[in-house]
Amino acid sequence: MSLSVVSVVLTEPVAVFEFGVAVEVFGLDRTDDGVPPFDFRVCTADPGTPLRTKNISPFTITANHDLADVAGATS
Repeated sequence: MSLSVVSVVLTEPVAVFEFGVAVEVFGLDRTDDGVPPFDFRVCTADPGTPLRTKNISPFTITANHDLADVAGATS
C-alpha cells in the first residue's frame, strides 16, 4: 500500500518541533530523489485562524484545511 494523502491535525498550542518533523517527512517535495509525492494537509477545526505555538518567541501557524479534509488520509 502506498501513502498518498497525509493529514496533520493542529490544536493550540502547536508543538512546533513535532509539527516540523511531520513537515520535514511528508511536506517537502522529494520526487527528484525518487520519493513519491504526498498530498500533505495541515488541518484544524477553524482553518484560516492563526494558532498559537508552544515556544518562548511567539508566532502563529495557520492551517489551510478543515477537519473534513482529514477524510481520505492514510491511517
